[in-house]
Amino acid sequence: MIKRTSALLLLIGMAFWTCEEEPEPKDCAGVAGGNSICGCTDSTATNFNPEATFDDSSCVDAQEEDPIAIELPDCPSLENINEE
Repeated sequence: MIKRTSALLLLIGMAFWTCEEEPEPKDCAGVAGGNSICGCTDSTATNFNPEATFDDSSCVDAQEEDPIAIELPDCPSLENINEE
């Protein structure tokens, strides 16, 4: 009876001893359990996020933005028009 009780207590003890707590997830700033809101905190940038509490280096100046590209539909070339 003592051997069974000792073995049972040993198994229960090992079960709790081997269970490790999972680490808290990190927020965007790398803080465990934090609640940072990452974004651009530069109010002069075009992508300013007023809700951001941590600057993630994503700010874009108006001068750095790429110009808007306009794609035109395929048009027949002038050479093809003259051949018809």
